[in-house]
Amino acid sequence: VFLGSGLGEESERLNQAFVDLLGGIAVLAQLPIPGTAYSRALKGTAYLRNWLAQNVDVRKHSEAGDIFTSLVHLAEDPANEMSVEDIVSHTLLIWFAAHDTTTSSLCSIMSMLGQHPEWQEQVRRELLALDEGGLGFDACGELDVTDRVFRETLRHIPPVTMVPRRSIDAFEYRGFEIPANTAVAVMVDYIHHSEQYWSNPHQFDPDRFLPGRAEHKNHPFQWIPFGGGAHKCLGFKFADMQVKVFLYHLLRNYRIETLRGPDAGTRYVPIPLPSDRLPLKLLPL
Repeated sequence: VFLGSGLGEESERLNQAFVDLLGGIAVLAQLPIPGTAYSRALKGTAYLRNWLAQNVDVRKHSEAGDIFTSLVHLAEDPANEMSVEDIVSHTLLIWFAAHDTTTSSLCSIMSMLGQHPEWQEQVRRELLALDEGGLGFDACGELDVTDRVFRETLRHIPPVTMVPRRSIDAFEYRGFEIPANTAVAVMVDYIHHSEQYWSNPHQFDPDRFLPGRAEHKNHPFQWIPFGGGAHKCLGFKFADMQVKVFLYHLLRNYRIETLRGPDAGTRYVPIPLPSDRLPLKLLPL
């Protein structure tokens, strides 16, 4: 999706560099001391940027449909005014924004389906009921039960728990004076579990998204796993499709049984992932 296929052993090196990059995001002491996670993150970032820059000219002659190649061709139009540095930065940004957030979402929905077998069966029945055409683009938008389960999963465990911003102008919030140019954040996880907006917010209840209840429509920014407004995630439809395609192939062939203990939780830094590495059993149907 991001860099194309046919990379061979190079894909392993690129993946490791990307993993090293992610490993340095939440490091508090950002000092380039050799052997530390932050040092590895710097090296991984440099490796990725160099590789992308060196392959821009190669991709100009490629007809592959991956994101990197598409950006290279987009930059060939003089009207777009994109430099090699722009191509590299955009590719890394999209890769970072879409890769682990989708992983987080898939882990969360697998966990929820294992904990709530009654909903797992409803999703399975819906997917098995699709006609011989399978799961096409149009069908993705017509999966009512699957969509509600996915929405409720992202309400419980949003892949991005906070959105950092900086105030442009001074403002007042609940009696507090916030100066201009102050670091602020939208706490997505808090909003998603606020009793002000949701009934029984800690209960897994996909039916809260039914048209008759539509709890998520009480406020335009109360369900924001992909952000909202002008800065809403560009890839939210793509992420939605990825998860539904994954579930289509998995649940039509396997039943998920959770092996997680009652105290299993979630690690939230740098992104939400199961703290116990999500032990599951897949039982063939």
